[in-house]
Amino acid sequence: MSDFLLKSLSVKNFRSIKGTINVPLDANVVLVHGENGAGKTSLLSAIELALTGKVQSLLRADRTYSTQLLFRGATDGRVSVAVDEQGESREFGSSINENGINTLSNFEDDLADFFSERAFLPQALLSQLLQIYQESSSSMDSPLARFVGDLLGLDRLDALEGGLQMLKDVRNIRKSSETWVEVESEVDRLNVSSKSKSIFRAESQGKIDALLLELQERLLVFELDKEASENNFQELIELALIPAHEQELRSTIRRQRELSAIRQQIEAASTFSQADYASMSSEAVEVSSAYELWKSNHLNTIEGLEKRFLYLLPRSSLSGDFLEFWEESLKHLTTEKERIEKRLSAARADRTDSSVDREAVSVSEKQLKIIDEELSTIPSKSENLASLLAELSGYINDEICPVCDRDFSELEADNLTEHVHSKVRHLSASAERLLALGRARNDEETRLRSASKRIDERQARLLPDEEVNSLERRHSDVQAVVLATKDCSDILERGRSLRAMEVGTRRRLSDFQSMNSTLTAARETLQAFASDIGVDLSLLKDSLSNLDAHIGEVLSAREKAHQRCASAQTRIRELKSDLLRLVDERSAQDAEIAELEGELKRTTNAFERGQDLRKQAADLRTIVDSVRSGIIRSEFNDRLNHLWRDLFVRLAPDEPFVPAFSVPKSRTERLQPKLITNFRNGGDAGGTPGAMLSAGNLNTAALTLFLALHLSVPQKLPWLILDDPVQSMDDVHISNFAALLRTLSKEHNRQVMIAVHDRQLFEYLRLELSPAFPEDTLLTLEMARSEDQDTRCLAQRISFKADSTFGQVA
Repeated sequence: MSDFLLKSLSVKNFRSIKGTINVPLDANVVLVHGENGAGKTSLLSAIELALTGKVQSLLRADRTYSTQLLFRGATDGRVSVAVDEQGESREFGSSINENGINTLSNFEDDLADFFSERAFLPQALLSQLLQIYQESSSSMDSPLARFVGDLLGLDRLDALEGGLQMLKDVRNIRKSSETWVEVESEVDRLNVSSKSKSIFRAESQGKIDALLLELQERLLVFELDKEASENNFQELIELALIPAHEQELRSTIRRQRELSAIRQQIEAASTFSQADYASMSSEAVEVSSAYELWKSNHLNTIEGLEKRFLYLLPRSSLSGDFLEFWEESLKHLTTEKERIEKRLSAARADRTDSSVDREAVSVSEKQLKIIDEELSTIPSKSENLASLLAELSGYINDEICPVCDRDFSELEADNLTEHVHSKVRHLSASAERLLALGRARNDEETRLRSASKRIDERQARLLPDEEVNSLERRHSDVQAVVLATKDCSDILERGRSLRAMEVGTRRRLSDFQSMNSTLTAARETLQAFASDIGVDLSLLKDSLSNLDAHIGEVLSAREKAHQRCASAQTRIRELKSDLLRLVDERSAQDAEIAELEGELKRTTNAFERGQDLRKQAADLRTIVDSVRSGIIRSEFNDRLNHLWRDLFVRLAPDEPFVPAFSVPKSRTERLQPKLITNFRNGGDAGGTPGAMLSAGNLNTAALTLFLALHLSVPQKLPWLILDDPVQSMDDVHISNFAALLRTLSKEHNRQVMIAVHDRQLFEYLRLELSPAFPEDTLLTLEMARSEDQDTRCLAQRISFKADSTFGQVA
């Protein structure tokens, strides 16, 4: 046998397998039999899960298959496989729970891929195998590309081609090489920066030229008619800034403000005339006489009102004196009167309500006394006694008392039954009266408590008699002051009006006298102001308006001249600052442009070297692809197709169409073979296998393709595990297939494991694959499961036995 040997398998609650089964696998050939649903496919899938950590056929059908592997109703599961590797025992396996698969120990990636693609053929994959390879893409990760790598040993060429693949498109280089992207981006950035700096430099130079031209125009204000340039603009600016025009301008503006103030004084002093002064004087005498007359008649009355107000409301504050704000004092008095009236009204109401409540208390107490007296006369257990007598009346049959056995007829009264009934009626009426009196007493107690509570509450806020008397006296005093103030309202209003008129006339007279003095002083001030600023007044008439206008014209002319020069100097200072800044910026820009051009040259040279390397790599990739394509075409036509043809013809000897891969004769960038059918006796190629072969031969084509792929590549695992591959085969195909399996097992040292559901086929294969030499072994596994029992697997080992029949004959 080989270096690798499957020794045993342990499965617990996996897919359709219920419970735990332990299966031996250490034989050259392992035959598995079971009815549909007995667990054959689950058994083979358990081997794949234990070795690779996944079930490839289920993964193709459902990405979330791992959550469905656990047997329904179970909480945990496990699969494990023991493998003999070069005499050393190794165990691989995975655990299963409701959330999925937990890998314990699996094959390495290369062995796992080989097992899933070259050693194990699930039943679901058999019908899809041709389609998978027919539709396989040209990428290096496709099943066809991986097979070519294993078949031809083109690892180095594949690695070289894969490494050079990204060089085909510069976008791939950008994705994989940060340096390339950085250099390429740096070249673009430097080009953009260099152009941008050049544009900014040209803009700066244009601004400098425009500012020099404006400076030359500003210098004409100072009669400096010279051409301004970058070499002499600072000297020209120093010459223009020597005169102190700004200081003179500020002095002139200050003088204008002083003249404006003098003008305002003159205008204000000129608003009154002498006639106005006489009229105001006469009006002032009349108003003063009327006001003095009013004071002599009413001042004592008004002062008396004010004293009474302050006595009653000493804490009230008026906005001014009493004469001016007598309405406000009247509001305060009215508010105080209303407050006192509210307190007196509440006190009277409390006294009245208290008397009513005390009367209610007296009545309730009397009623309670009467009820209590009546309750004392009624037995408290009348109702119980009435019930007892009513029940006792049922036992009276004659005049003999059932309690004391006395003859009631001796009393010469009514009979005993009528006497008992009368007592029952009397006692029932007493019970009803007792209940009525109880309810009446509760009502009277409630009224008594309510009235007592109101009395306590009113007693707490009831005012003493002294305080009530004091409030009544204060109310009388406030009422008297209110009435007196209202009676004197006309007098108060007249006095307030006369006093206001008297104060106003006196103020206007004072203002007129002040303005007349101001007008005289203003003339002297204006003349001194004109002399101070150097204005000649000898030719002007002695008029304030003429003098004011002439001084204003002189100052306005001076302001315009100084304003023009000061504005030119301010702008020249700004031009100087802007020119110096722009010259410095242009120098810095020249330095940056020179540095950028040097860096751009270095970066461009580096990027061009990278482009040359990319071209050389592209040429090398073309050579690699050409060599690889030639090897692939040769191997596909001479090796794989030849092996596939031999296997297919061996199983289907009467089929005229043979499936094969068609590889283009011309060189292509990628391997893109197609599945076709060839005539067995030569001729043009036919269509795809799906279009030319029957269902049985199409199944045979897929099976022989899997075997050809398994035999074509270097042997990593000497195992062939097939899940029911002969479902559509006839007897001839099955016979040839059994012979092929015997050859693979006996001559090619493959450990074969095959599962079938047909009993006759199982017996036939057991006979055909029986041991042929002493080291050869056959192991049969028969699986069964019922609804209420765990899955069972019966193993039987068949060893080699020498046939002694012909020896005895000899």
